[in-house]
Amino acid sequence: MAERTLLTKIALVNKTTAQWASETTIPFRGCPCVEFTADGKTKMKIGDGTNLYSALPYIADDITAAMIIAALGFTPIDSAKVGVAEGVASLDSTGKVPSAQLPSYVDDVIEVAGIDNAPTTGETDKIYVDTVSNKTYRWSGTAYVEISASDIVTASENNGYIKVNGTDVKVYEPTQADWNETDETSPAFIKNKPTIPTPITIDAELSETSTNAVQNKVVTAALADKIDKTDSLFLNCTL
Repeated sequence: MAERTLLTKIALVNKTTAQWASETTIPFRGCPCVEFTADGKTKMKIGDGTNLYSALPYIADDITAAMIIAALGFTPIDSAKVGVAEGVASLDSTGKVPSAQLPSYVDDVIEVAGIDNAPTTGETDKIYVDTVSNKTYRWSGTAYVEISASDIVTASENNGYIKVNGTDVKVYEPTQADWNETDETSPAFIKNKPTIPTPITIDAELSETSTNAVQNKVVTAALADKIDKTDSLFLNCTL
């Protein structure tokens, strides 16, 4: 028998949803029936030789969600629920949840390279840190306001000065130490001063009435020497 090749196209029985709804012919058993819906979807039913198309189940009805999950090995995420309320959070290019999807207290501090680079309109519940000046700001509703003075104070090599942000600032007048200062709170007061004894004055002339201890010793020695050299010593005594 000679073989012949037929150039032909085979199409399954197909109708629109509206056409199938008015169909009175019962599809024979095993006949695939294709349905094109008004919203552009394609559905299929298989005839059983008994029921009208309208009474047959869609093939998809026999495939349950549990069967799909079991086949995939995981539960698919509905893309329509990503990043929306009552849905799931999305991830940015760094693998992190975008700050817009986080509560404000999670991202209260925002770093900017210069306060001029902060958003034109800030948020009242945020703190902005300028990484250039290391100063912190808040949004007042109309402008960025520095939260607190952030001056950097360091020691200065000049007496009586400190450095504020690298500039010498005079804080007191340097005072030289004063030996005679008795006020212990004064910068000029000298602590732990040695005690210097009262100066000793030697009388110009020897005198028996001198109150100077050293002078008295000198006088006593002189008198003793005089007595030794005197032949006679007269004493006036009253009996």
